[in-house]
Amino acid sequence: MSLSAPIRLGLVGYGAWGRFHARSIKQAQNAELVAIAVPSAESRQAAQTDFPDVEIFESHQSLIENAETDIVTPTANHFDAAIAALEAGWDSFFSAGYPPSSGEKGHSFSIT
Repeated sequence: MSLSAPIRLGLVGYGAWGRFHARSIKQAQNAELVAIAVPSAESRQAAQTDFPDVEIFESHQSLIENAETDIVTPTANHFDAAIAALEAGWDSFFSAGYPPSSGEKGHSFSIT
C-alpha cells in the first residue's frame, strides 16, 4: 500500500517505550514524526537532542492545540488524549484496548 503523503505523527511520552516508538516512526515508510509531548523537562531535553527536527511540547494538550498531526499515546493517556482531540474538533480514532477507570466508564461521546 502506498500513501500519497506521509502520516504525520505526534508522540505522547518519551520514556523507554516512547523512545522505541519514536525510532520506529522515524524509520517507517509513509510516516513522519513531527511532534513529541512529554511533561518531564529532562525527557523533553532528551527528545530534542535525539530528534532536533521534531517539535517538542510539554503536554498532549499543547501538542493537540499546536501541531497538525495524528497522535500516538501510552494506554494510560488514551482517554484524556481522546477527550482533548475531540474537544479540539479533530477527526479521531482511538483504540480502547484497556479497562477504563471508574470515572471513565460512564462517559459517552456525541459525534456529529
